[in-house]
Amino acid sequence: MFLCEGIKGRFIGILYRLLMTRKEVSYKDVYQIYKPSVDDDYLKSHSLSNEEHYRKLVKAFLCVKNALDAYEPGCVVESKYGKGKTFRYLGKSDDPFFEEKQVFVKSTLQDYVRFCKQSSGIFPMEWFSYFFENTQLLLEMRHEKDAGIAHIQTNMEQELRGIERLPILNEHITDRHVLSFVYHPYGKDPEAIIMHPHFLKEYNGRWFLFGYIDKKTKVTNFALDRIETEPQIVDGIEYLPAPVGTYKDYFANIVGVSHEKDTNGVEPVVIRTQSLYMHELMKSKKLHHSQKETKMYGNHDDGTYGEYVLNVEHNRELRGKILTYGEELRVMSPESLVNKIRESVKTMSGYYG
Repeated sequence: MFLCEGIKGRFIGILYRLLMTRKEVSYKDVYQIYKPSVDDDYLKSHSLSNEEHYRKLVKAFLCVKNALDAYEPGCVVESKYGKGKTFRYLGKSDDPFFEEKQVFVKSTLQDYVRFCKQSSGIFPMEWFSYFFENTQLLLEMRHEKDAGIAHIQTNMEQELRGIERLPILNEHITDRHVLSFVYHPYGKDPEAIIMHPHFLKEYNGRWFLFGYIDKKTKVTNFALDRIETEPQIVDGIEYLPAPVGTYKDYFANIVGVSHEKDTNGVEPVVIRTQSLYMHELMKSKKLHHSQKETKMYGNHDDGTYGEYVLNVEHNRELRGKILTYGEELRVMSPESLVNKIRESVKTMSGYYG
């Protein structure tokens, strides 16, 4: 059963792992691990049975239950509370399909190698050169890319300067090295930087290096394409690590990578969708993880629309994302964000007469 492919295979893996804890497991438990955005608040107004892949979820439960019952009859107990079913494993073995999982792991590793060979359309070849230098795999990848055999690609811009440094920067972070390099900000002179690197993040096709500069314990970021020299290890300076959870907190309430000065902090942002298409798009492509549906799309007293609310700090990345959706997305509140969006629209309108 572990060799099932696609979504059903993922459900099987999640379900088996949960059952081996010997706790009660429901359809909802498995689906929420597969798709965290389907949380309890979401399910108050949406039925799990209407979710995409629900039938595959049910089939995965049946597959695992039948397999365990064949191994040890009656080892899975099924209960029903209210509308939902729960399943609980009571078997003698703590991992009855250990050997089958090992076959699955081997198959998965082989799939991963095949994926690497086909991924030069997604990841820069420099990354593969770094990890697979002088290997037959790299030669095959280059041959297939040159021959046009690859069948997977991304729209993400791969010509950004400095992106090839990502693997070595990751090693510097792991090894806790203090680094020096020359950085060239937009519209300013190049400057020498000494930093304690902690974290790498991609946003909108661009990579950023986060850490402390000098002895200041304030998070700063540098775009990799603006780093002009090869980062060098600095000896004689003690590395300053970031406390656990620093970057989880740093990114928790923003879209993108930047915190702006003079903001009101985290506040509710109400977004109105002006078409059913946009409403459904926002449901699957959230602006921020905090986004919740507050009004389903439909006819209301003041018009036809839907609404979402997200709790975020305002920054240029949030405004930029909102503006990319044009007239089908409207900010209703807070007024400070409405005014900034209005000014941007007014300026753009002036460009076109």
